[in-house]
Amino acid sequence: MKKFTINTFLLIFITSISFSQSKLEKISTIACEKLEGVNLNQNIKNLNKEAVSIIKKTYRENQSLIRKLTTDLKKDLKDKTDLEISKIIGHNMTFNLMKNCKVYQRVTMFKNQPVPKISKLTENVGEIFTRILEGKTKTKKISYEIVDKSMFEAMKKKEKELITKFGSFYSDNFTKEFIAFLMTKCEPYMKWTASQLN
Repeated sequence: MKKFTINTFLLIFITSISFSQSKLEKISTIACEKLEGVNLNQNIKNLNKEAVSIIKKTYRENQSLIRKLTTDLKKDLKDKTDLEISKIIGHNMTFNLMKNCKVYQRVTMFKNQPVPKISKLTENVGEIFTRILEGKTKTKKISYEIVDKSMFEAMKKKEKELITKFGSFYSDNFTKEFIAFLMTKCEPYMKWTASQLN
């Protein structure tokens, strides 16, 4: 799968920090509410710029909450620098936006098009893929090779159904649905994709 990028500032979630989730969700919710006010009819380049500006502004306006998060994280992540902790916070914020904010999904992951609807069959293949990926990454670090192999295994398990519904598991329609599943519902894949962004 190709990397999905928007801006180097927008770093994506890598690790779950449950004790800080409510604070992170609060900031992400504020950013999402502001993103809902953007004009989705403008060209994608301008829309991306506006989205980045809104997220940066939200980050700046919530510095006191971010300082509290940083203090919380420093207690448990003593080996991390301030910059690394800042990135972890950015990762988590962006992960929450990827998962829960429809406008963010449209602007950053689907070129301002509506998020594709995911059929039950594609969702089923995605769930199989998720289980396979989680199993493989218990003992190995996630990689393109593991992701590709896990996808192929998941699709092979539903090969007959996929061919009946889509004609092939490489069809455009299935690919669109499967990417939508990966980028909005498959947490291990979303986290890994995030780690590929600079």
